[in-house]
Amino acid sequence: MNQKIEKIKLFDIINKYTEEGGVTEIEDNTDLVLDRGFSSLEFVSLIMEIESEFGIEFDVSDMDFEHIKIFKNLYEIVIKKVEKLN
Repeated sequence: MNQKIEKIKLFDIINKYTEEGGVTEIEDNTDLVLDRGFSSLEFVSLIMEIESEFGIEFDVSDMDFEHIKIFKNLYEIVIKKVEKLN
């Protein structure tokens, strides 16, 4: 799949959870907790939705919260896992 399409899908999933709702821009360094206001429960729900949407599973080793709460890091994990499927 095209990485640009994957990034747009990830934006859409994240934007479902944000209070702002209509936000379309997420920078690589966006902290989903500090900048987007994700609670820990919302973040777990986000991960579950990403797994379902992309047909992937996060490993325990992927779940370093301080690492994956940054958009770029989360996106890179998703891309690696999607590429393994193909």
